[in-house]
Amino acid sequence: MQELCISDTPSVTGTYCLILNLEQAAWIRIGAMGEVAFPPGGYLYVGSAFGPGGLRARLSRHVGRASRCHWHIDYFRQHAHVTGAFVTQSKRVYEHRWALLASTLPGTSIPARRFGASDCRCPAHLFHFKHPSGIGALERFLIDKLPPEQALTFLHYRENCS
Repeated sequence: MQELCISDTPSVTGTYCLILNLEQAAWIRIGAMGEVAFPPGGYLYVGSAFGPGGLRARLSRHVGRASRCHWHIDYFRQHAHVTGAFVTQSKRVYEHRWALLASTLPGTSIPARRFGASDCRCPAHLFHFKHPSGIGALERFLIDKLPPEQALTFLHYRENCS
């Protein structure tokens, strides 16, 4: 698996799994969902980037501070910080498949039903992990299940990548 910095992300379409950390428990207002209790720990947010600018534009939005909250993740990001992302470049949407997998991994919980999934049938696109091993399990699954032509890349997030 190739490793890059988020700032090196190409402007192509694809699916991503954002890795976030929430240092302490928080009640967060998530738009029309209202106030939601989030436990501290690791989180995965699954999404896709098929608009202008592709993965680069979408991940840049997620690691920065949105001036206006548009998606559920924008509200959550005001309290949690991004540590990295798994991405695959593709013209095919893997977002729902990855979300389904994340929901079945041991130690995973859904802190807010329908979070990030108001336009699909997935129970949620944001998942909480009690143990960091859950993120490793997701990585192994993605590597095993992606077609050979779809390379999985892990993107580190640091303020200054060089």
